[in-house]
Parts: sequence; structure tokens; C-alpha cells
Amino acid sequence: MLHPDGGFYTSEDADSEGSEGKFYVWSKEEFASVSGSDSDIVMRYFGVTDEGNLEGENILHVDRGLKALSHEFDKPDDDIRDIIARGKERLFAKRGERERPFKDTKIITSWNGLAISAFIEAYRATGKDLYLDIARRSLGFIEYNLPQVEGRLLHVWKDGIAKINGNLDDYAFLVSALIDMFEVTFDDKYLRQAEKMTNTMIYIFHDKDRGGFFNAVSAPERLFYRLKTGTDQSIPSGNGIAAMNLLKLSSYRDNSEYKVIAEEVIRLYYNEAKEAPFNYASILSAALFCLGGATEITIVGSKDIEDTKMLLRKIGETYIPDMVIYVADETSEEKEVMPQFSKGKSQKNGKVTVYVCKDFTCSEPLTESGEIERQFQ
Repeated sequence: MLHPDGGFYTSEDADSEGSEGKFYVWSKEEFASVSGSDSDIVMRYFGVTDEGNLEGENILHVDRGLKALSHEFDKPDDDIRDIIARGKERLFAKRGERERPFKDTKIITSWNGLAISAFIEAYRATGKDLYLDIARRSLGFIEYNLPQVEGRLLHVWKDGIAKINGNLDDYAFLVSALIDMFEVTFDDKYLRQAEKMTNTMIYIFHDKDRGGFFNAVSAPERLFYRLKTGTDQSIPSGNGIAAMNLLKLSSYRDNSEYKVIAEEVIRLYYNEAKEAPFNYASILSAALFCLGGATEITIVGSKDIEDTKMLLRKIGETYIPDMVIYVADETSEEKEVMPQFSKGKSQKNGKVTVYVCKDFTCSEPLTESGEIERQFQ
């Protein structure tokens, strides 16, 4: 689903050769014949059975961990890992002989924003550079191929042509991805882009009379009614994600106007969200962030040294939904863009030092790994 230059395609059909899922599913017999002499191990790993899990066929999924397989088959972990890797290669090669389903190769800005954020989240949790590289490439693809024409985003790209004015989701989801990218790279260019795009979003979509954001660009000759929604559907609410973006940017840029606009969005949908909370998860997430205040994490130290990287990995493994985070590098030339919550903080005893603040109250400066880990448990 990934374009060679980055950017994710829209979708792939479920059907091929007149049958749903045929490209991806396996009978037990075919699987065993392809996966090699250790097929019993590979079958256990992928949960392959006689009855299958889709009309007698098997959708492959990881059903057993390496440790469990090592114990069950009395083999070292490394042997199990090699057996599974060889099995995957054989299965992948065999699957390549099948007729592939049709692929819709449109690249949509909003959906790519969601995908980029997902890969950044995977990088945070695992530390695998592959995920960050994919996110960077995809973000670069969108920036290059769906540029802001007169400061405005385009919605879709296909076969070298970008067209259609961007809608609220395009702006909100891409800004969210830019903020996410900043929170793992601490390169201020991503916040600058997010800020510029947010200002354009406010100019185009903001309802100055009732609050919230319209879904589409104003075009009186084509639209007799401008829709404005706060519910999550198969993708999150553009208004909910926009509100969260504004709250985070308010913290990072010390911009109270952003917070005021976010509060308007939350108030607009809050009563509806209380009645049907499952339909308004994005709005309620923003409300929780707004009412509870951000958890402000400042790390004082170079972002390029191993101690800082290890600390960021530990924080990335922890669920902190109201987090804003900044690495204050005392040697950096970007001190003028340091957020207010990070100013005035310094290293203790020459070590990488962490401060965790909420509601204008900060922890003691933390330098020891044990006390830092306890802070995020």
C-alpha cells in the first residue's frame, strides 16, 4: 500500500479471481506444502487449523509467541525465529503467483495524515527506525506532491496530478501528524508547518458565529449548506482532532487564542458527547486534555545522546494522552522557540534531567533512571 516515493494508497479490493480474500487466505494443506519441513511450527505460529477462520480457509495471524513455540517444540528461540523467517519467505513467494486484487492508487491527504501518525506511534512504542523512516517519507510525499496552493492544501493525488481543495480532515489530520513528528524529532520546522497550516485551517473553516469548524470550503455556488460535524465515524472527527491540535499548539507556542478556539469546539459538542460518548471519543479526548491540563515533560540534554534516546523510548512505551514534551538542548540555537513550560529548567549535576509539570506544579529534577521510570509508571 506504500508508493515507492512514500505516501499510502487508498485501498485494495477484497476480491480476486471471483472470490473474497482469495489472495490472502490459505487452506491447511496448501500452507503445509509451501512452508517447508518445519511447517508444524510455522502453522502454530500463524494459527493455521483444519477448520480455518474464514469459510474453511485460514487468515494468517500471529497465534503463538516465540517463547511459547520454543518451549512447545523444545528448540532455542533463535532456531524458531529462523524457521518462521524461512517460512514467511516461502509463503510470500507463493502468494506472489496469485492474481492480486485491484488497488486504488489515489493518495488522500487526510488518510495519509492518519497513517503517518500511526507509524510515529509505532516508532514511539518500539524504537524501530523503520517506522519513523516510513512516516518521514510519507510526510515528504504529501508536502511535495500535495502542496499548499496559495497556502491551501489539496485533497487527492493520482498519477502525478493533485486536485480538489482540501477539507477539514485533510488539514486536521496532517497537522496532527506534524505535531506527532515534532514530538519524536524535536525539529521545530514541523511545529512551524503545523502552525502555518492551522492558521489556514482557521481562516477557511472556522465558524466565527457558533464555534467549531465546517467540513468543507465555502463555495456558495455549489453548497447550499455547509456541514459541520463532531461525531467519529470510521475515521476520527475532524473537529475533535482540530481541537486537540489547537490545545497542543497552544502549549507549544504559548498561544491563548488557539485554546479559546479549541474550547469553542468542545462546548459546541459537549452535551451531545455526554449523551452518546462512544460517538464522540475525539471530542471527549480533547475535553479531557483541556479540563485536566497538559502533562508537560521537559528533558534537559542533547537529543542526540544515548541517555536521552533511552529516556524518550521509555516515555514512548507509556500511555500519556495529555502529554506535551520538549527536549531543551542547552547547546541549541533554537532557544527562542522554547515553550514557556520548558524555560528556566537546567541540568542537575551535568546529567540528562527530566521535569514533569502539571497545573503549574513541577516534580523535582529527575536524573536517575529508577526515579524517572517510577514517574511514568
